[in-house]
Amino acid sequence: CIVELTVAVLLHPLDTLKTRLQTQPDRAGGKLRFDRLFDGLLPVVSTVPLLSVFWAVKDVVRRSIIGFVTQRLSWVTWYDVIATGIAAGAGEAFYWALKTPGQLLKTKQQAEAVLEDSKPAMATLLLQAPPRPFWEECLTSYPVLALSEVPQVMLRSILFVWLHTQPNAASFVGSDILYFTIAAGISALVCTPLDVARTRLLLDGRGVQELPSMLVSIFREEGAAGIFAGWLPRLMWNGVTVGIVLGLCRMSYEDIRALFLLDVLDGLENGAQAFLDTLS
Repeated sequence: CIVELTVAVLLHPLDTLKTRLQTQPDRAGGKLRFDRLFDGLLPVVSTVPLLSVFWAVKDVVRRSIIGFVTQRLSWVTWYDVIATGIAAGAGEAFYWALKTPGQLLKTKQQAEAVLEDSKPAMATLLLQAPPRPFWEECLTSYPVLALSEVPQVMLRSILFVWLHTQPNAASFVGSDILYFTIAAGISALVCTPLDVARTRLLLDGRGVQELPSMLVSIFREEGAAGIFAGWLPRLMWNGVTVGIVLGLCRMSYEDIRALFLLDVLDGLENGAQAFLDTLS
């Protein structure tokens, strides 16, 4: 959690810029503000510990799928890639079920400075409209967040496992970082349109059923520039940075697991055996 918290704080300005770039042009007045870049940081910090939910669910689902396939469907190939993708999607869905309130607050706070510069009529409509109960907004926003994030995480996981298991895949210190960065970068770029639509749906308070029409509307009115708005901050944050962090976490996880299995458990076993020997 310490690593994730540090990265979230240091790179929060990138996420803020991405959100502002994805805000509709008629709202933003064509201007990009570089002040108040840490708006929305508190909700982010408060939800960092929830990452443990993603890893826990992913590990349980992946082990269950692999155990089922190896015992009953041994003829199935690529089961590791498939299991990892499904498990990552399940973990992400559970994760966003808990993170939705924080994400909703963060997005609104990041876009607030941009909305203040919008046309008076639009600003009045958006900022002074009768608010719905927050719990109702969260219920509306969760499917939007899940449907926009789960595909990206599944694609990232599948790409990493595929790259990592290739016969000619290079294996060296830091290779996991390289593969994770490639996988995260590709998935972040491919899923940018979903992220743009998500930002606007959250700000409008609209539901997931309007996601397809939102994507079509953005592309028709703004073209590729609109549908891929904020791609550069997103690539730097969700692609390069996330890839490096995940690679480091995987390396650390393997080292910690090896340390626990080889040193801690062996030490306990030797200590117990020595204690039994003294009793005998």
